[in-house]
Amino acid sequence: MLLCSVTQDDLLLVSRVERQAGGNDRGRAGLAAGISLPWLRCGPLLPRGMMRLVSDPVAFSAWSGVFDERTGFALDAGLQASRPGVLFMPLPDSLGLSCRPGREGGTEYGAFGRVPLGAGAAAECVFFASRPDPQPPPDEWFLSRSPFPGGDLTCLAARLVLDSPSLDFSYAAGASSARRAAPGAFSTLWIRGRLPRLECAVLLAGVTPGYRAPDGAGATAASRLSATVRLGDHHGAGSLEAGFSFAAAEPGFSPGREIPTRNIVRAAFTRDAESASGWPWSLLLEAEKDMSRDCDGVRHETSRCSSTTCLSLGSVELAAGIGISDHDGAGTSGRLSLRPSRNLRLGIEGKGEKLGAPSPTGSMIMKLAVETEGRSAAFWIGIEDYPLGGRALPPPADLAALLRVRLTCSARGN
Repeated sequence: MLLCSVTQDDLLLVSRVERQAGGNDRGRAGLAAGISLPWLRCGPLLPRGMMRLVSDPVAFSAWSGVFDERTGFALDAGLQASRPGVLFMPLPDSLGLSCRPGREGGTEYGAFGRVPLGAGAAAECVFFASRPDPQPPPDEWFLSRSPFPGGDLTCLAARLVLDSPSLDFSYAAGASSARRAAPGAFSTLWIRGRLPRLECAVLLAGVTPGYRAPDGAGATAASRLSATVRLGDHHGAGSLEAGFSFAAAEPGFSPGREIPTRNIVRAAFTRDAESASGWPWSLLLEAEKDMSRDCDGVRHETSRCSSTTCLSLGSVELAAGIGISDHDGAGTSGRLSLRPSRNLRLGIEGKGEKLGAPSPTGSMIMKLAVETEGRSAAFWIGIEDYPLGGRALPPPADLAALLRVRLTCSARGN
């Protein structure tokens, strides 16, 4: 893959040429490009703020960044997003018109606006008009909800936000209307308070059964209650963060013993400090438990924990991580970065995933980067997702499909 980017003042131009081996054929080639200006963005676009929230209003927890994101679309600088589009902004970051191919067919037209209200407060609104194709019925005897029949679909939502040193506030409400389906609505309330060594956030979200996203999909749940608390700060003794999320789904058409629910409990510890020799280091510990019950009361649990440590020794940077999950097995990672001169950086990174599971994989990446004033280039080569379970080497064709080569060039002008 060849990835090139050029930056000139407010202009960002990115292009990518990719060729991968594809099994029995001789490979496939792909070309992608993107451009970003204050008033125009073309290429793979990533939704932000309300553009993300309308896709599934109850899919986010209190610790998600979607509630304090500014509404709009950002260009995916890596050109990896699946849906390209065009965003025209007569008023940069305050008024925009977008057009993208729909996820389920048709074309998705959108618009957003932002009106500052002073002192960190603002009002935002979004509008979507689309025509998704009918959803195929799932392979179930009793459906939890009727599939979307297709046709014209309109979504309209608004949000009031407040950003201050001690308080963040976000209240959003929206509705959807379809030609061949019942209308629906949603509402979310998110509040976060800050003190010097204490931070708390609470989320309340709910959606009616008839609500549909611009692609015709329904919400993953009917209501959500979530909260998170952080004590301390990253420096000194470190910070401890704990959070929980409870979501309940709508009862299905068929009778059941319980209403489907999902609980998530998480905790994280972060610390940035210096060793006795003055070398900076950081530590991150995370743990999460995901528990869900279906309509018959059957319980499913998934637990994971991970640890990541980084150490800087002047021109040498080291990082190591390990994670364990009762569903995906264990994972390990390590990274070594050398900076022999101001303009040159060398690095190597190894990663193992699903260790102890039926299909473990490993990756090894090497990187060479050259940076000068206004220009940079990086060469990246390695093997990704190499199967570790078999005793014999994979066939050459399969091994070539795992090879990744990337060249990135960037130039910045004044």
